[in-house]
Amino acid sequence: MVIPRQQLVAIEDTASLHGKVICRGELLNRLIASHVHQLMAYSNDITATEASRIARPVIDFLISAIKTSVSFGQPLIADTRLLVISRICQYIHQHLQLPGLTAELIGQHYGLSRSSLYRLFEPYGGVAAHIRKKRLTAATRMLLHPRYSRWRIAEIAYYWQLEPATFINRLFIVTYGTTPTQARKQRQDIWALDAMEKSQVAWLRSL
Repeated sequence: MVIPRQQLVAIEDTASLHGKVICRGELLNRLIASHVHQLMAYSNDITATEASRIARPVIDFLISAIKTSVSFGQPLIADTRLLVISRICQYIHQHLQLPGLTAELIGQHYGLSRSSLYRLFEPYGGVAAHIRKKRLTAATRMLLHPRYSRWRIAEIAYYWQLEPATFINRLFIVTYGTTPTQARKQRQDIWALDAMEKSQVAWLRSL
């Protein structure tokens, strides 16, 4: 089974997935296989709309299963550059709430110059853009989760270092085409829009 990389963007701590192995004889392996076989059995009857609704829960199920499996040795990444990026991304994920999380801090932690760090994260728009994107994803999850329904938008913005509230409001409009207040009212699962194709985003926004 192959999962498109863009579908993993919204998954927390993807670096921890590298090197994970589900052994052939494990019950978990058989459960996953049974689940996939059932999906394949109904694949001819699944519409495009149903497929888009099914995809996220299936991916979340597989990711959860992989996270609980055994890790053998170091991450299986042959490219040293990708390994460094993976470790830095993991560090960023673990320190998203840190006010001083900057390119300078990360560079000092890993012994990298600002220019070297920029070159590593150039495909992502730079370190600051990557941090901002991850914070927005985390804030959106919290905003839409019933557990935090009593939290004000300003409090969520402060919690994820996206204050003032006008800043997170602007980020929502640019990224999702709606405001935090509107998103909360509509209870839409828009947290993964930035990992989708433009056509998919347009479709979801038209609902």
